[in-house]
Amino acid sequence: MTRIEMFTGKGGVGKTTMSVATALKYAQSGKTLLISTDPSGSLSEIFAQPLDQRVTEVAGNLDAVELTRKLVLDLWRAKFAIRRQDGPRFPGRGFRASGEKR
Repeated sequence: MTRIEMFTGKGGVGKTTMSVATALKYAQSGKTLLISTDPSGSLSEIFAQPLDQRVTEVAGNLDAVELTRKLVLDLWRAKFAIRRQDGPRFPGRGFRASGEKR
């Protein structure tokens, strides 16, 4: 059975700590993948090795990957065939998705 657990919340509440602890626990029972989209690169620090968009073994039965927001957005757009100019906009704020030009 595939299980997906997500840790969300505002900054500084322990999302990375809890996700790593949970992933290490699950890795004791079988192959586990830990994915982070946190731009701070915390997983690289925790596991004391560089991580990027490639899946990398960081412990027994535990692989990790750090995805950039741009990569996640590009993958999302490709999956749903969204052109860059059709990206999400927030009315009244002049804000577009990360990395987009105005």
